[in-house]
Formats: sequence, structure tokens, C-alpha cells
Amino acid sequence: FRGEKSSKSSCVSRNLGRTLAAEEKMERKVTGRKVDLLFTRQRLEYGCCECGRFDDDTKQLYDGSFKMAKVLKDMIYSLYRATLDTITFNFIYNNF
Repeated sequence: FRGEKSSKSSCVSRNLGRTLAAEEKMERKVTGRKVDLLFTRQRLEYGCCECGRFDDDTKQLYDGSFKMAKVLKDMIYSLYRATLDTITFNFIYNNF
């Protein structure tokens, strides 16, 4: 458990514009934003955390304000999509 973890939710969000190689040249897959701690359960991401060793205002501003907001937005969206899939499945197959 060393190093930063890449957010899968962020990766999916950043790669939405990729196309198939048959249509045009495929772009390289972009990795998700990296965070220090990633809270997951059953392959879903629920939260993240950034840690710093020293009191560095630039790191706090970039990691805490800009990057964390984008990663958390991507996590909320992926949880929303997972919930919609579950609700649709229950509605169709269980006749609710």
C-alpha cells in the first residue's frame, strides 16, 4: 500500500470522449487523478483524502480545493449511475 491511488471514477470521467479505433486513431487512456487515501467498498468509491507532511499553503490550495472537488464530483456521479442501474434493474425484473 505505497504511493498514491488513482481514482477510477475520475478515470472514467476523463475518458468519456474516447472513440473506437475503427473510426479514427484511438487516444491513449488517461489515468484518474491521484489521491493519498481512497475509500472504497464493493468496487465503488465513497471518499478520498489528501495528506501533507509539512504546512504548505500551495499544496493545500491545489490538492484540497481544486483536485479534491473534482474527484469527489466524479465519485458522486459514479455512485448516481450505479444507483440508477440498480433501480432500473429492480424495476424491470422485479415488477415494482
